[in-house]
Amino acid sequence: MHGQPPLLFHAELELKRAALANCPRDGTLWVCIDPDSYAAADAPSGNALAELLTGHDVVVDAIENRAASNVRRTQTMLRELAAHRIEISRDAESPVNG
Repeated sequence: MHGQPPLLFHAELELKRAALANCPRDGTLWVCIDPDSYAAADAPSGNALAELLTGHDVVVDAIENRAASNVRRTQTMLRELAAHRIEISRDAESPVNG
């Protein structure tokens, strides 16, 4: 799916919607997000994945890819999610800080 970013984004968005709709209301939901699908979710009005997760009790774990372009995408994604006050797993921070 990485060869078709819009398809990757739509699959990720629908999976996250389903996870949020079906998760227990009294706990934290851990979700993995691919930085490529996050980048494909960008629009002039904002990022659809960040908007979807905002206000929910979630922790995001970034799917790691060490390619330089993906490290930059991961850094951007983590900064934007933090700006939305979405918690990031400590493991997800490692490609950015280390």
